[in-house]
Amino acid sequence: MSVTYEMKKARIENLMNNLRVISDLNYQKKAWIENSIPRVIDSFEERMCMFFDDVAIDDLLNELSKNPKNFGFNTQQRSELWEIRNKLREFTDKYEPTYHTTEHANPARILANPKWHEVSKCAKKTLECLKDYEVPQ
Repeated sequence: MSVTYEMKKARIENLMNNLRVISDLNYQKKAWIENSIPRVIDSFEERMCMFFDDVAIDDLLNELSKNPKNFGFNTQQRSELWEIRNKLREFTDKYEPTYHTTEHANPARILANPKWHEVSKCAKKTLECLKDYEVPQ
């Protein structure tokens, strides 16, 4: 099955949406801790599943390694995507032990963790790098 423009566009929109949420500590506090955003159900676990499974960041990055022009990312954009992927993987592996278990994460602990703030800043930096990006036809 060939990947259509619409499929690429949907995948990148999902990626960008996840980066926006990961970069926005205020949103996370409201959605993950306070549950104060009407009609929004969100959590740390949900975001990680979306990033690693729905966006399939590892598959996307492997695809970009083999065929960098397929999605039209430049070298800096690919580098930023690797950086945010690695920071998220490190955080889930080292600093949030519940991520790989059936136990639920404590969102207050996550938001208080300086390493999560580094992840959030990296997501913001990645978004900035991708601000003019357009999915190629």
